[in-house]
Amino acid sequence: MQSWADIGVLAVMLVAGFVPFIILCRLMLGGKTGLALTVLALLGAALALTIYSVTVPLGLSPMTSILLGQLVLTPALIGACAGILLGWLIYRRRNPRQD
Repeated sequence: MQSWADIGVLAVMLVAGFVPFIILCRLMLGGKTGLALTVLALLGAALALTIYSVTVPLGLSPMTSILLGQLVLTPALIGACAGILLGWLIYRRRNPRQD
């Protein structure tokens, strides 16, 4: 039997991955590739900063930093990558190149 804490962690991870997926898929469908890649780079930089702050005191405790990086930022980065890829594939199917 799963506890409510486990279900809560799973729910937070699903929401953290699904929101960037939808946003970046819509950005790619709208042709805003630069903005989508900027958001992806910001998510990656935030993840790198949380990993770096585990060993160097930056104002976050190491446990908070690990929690933030693994619970929120990693699913967000995976969802964002999937959203960009899906949006790009749908955009290419709707607008074939004329070579």
